[in-house]
Amino acid sequence: DGHDPVKLVFGSPEPTQVSRFARMNDGPVILVNEKEFFELDRNLDFLRYRFLVDNRDAPLLRIEFTRIWTGRDPKPDSMPTAPAPGTESTKIVVVRDTATAPWRMIAPLEAPADQAAVEDLAKELQFATADGFVDTPGDMADYGLKPANAKLVISDSAKGAPQTIILGDPDRGSKGRLFAKREDKDAVFTLDGTLL
Repeated sequence: DGHDPVKLVFGSPEPTQVSRFARMNDGPVILVNEKEFFELDRNLDFLRYRFLVDNRDAPLLRIEFTRIWTGRDPKPDSMPTAPAPGTESTKIVVVRDTATAPWRMIAPLEAPADQAAVEDLAKELQFATADGFVDTPGDMADYGLKPANAKLVISDSAKGAPQTIILGDPDRGSKGRLFAKREDKDAVFTLDGTLL
């Protein structure tokens, strides 16, 4: 914006613990309210956008879910031959016309949807938070994302572009977390594993 950057360095709290010593651009030492310091003292995960959906205020109107054959698990006895890794299963699609309309399944067949189950899934997706970001992930296979285990495509009432989320393997270093990635972003992150 044409302005020079400002460097603000914080020190210890002053004796009353109401303010903190600070210095701006190598100028004189000043006092800054402790609340302002708290607002600035955040780790990078807190400062970045950590939500799964673009608009958390716009209710979801469409959810597509597809499992993907990864080849990492043994072939079930019920399958005559294993599909090629990356092969998608039957897509399940549920929609509703408005935020208050009932959910209905439109694929693989047309039928009423289980309202409670779909609403729980929609809320989980809308309010899910990501953490454990890997901004330069390298080989997606390391996260179970090449191929992924499943794919979600969601659309909301704000008529934004559909968002595609791919779900990978569990993060063995973080109990109950699952690797995931938005197709339109580079970073891999983890989500609550109950989503899958």
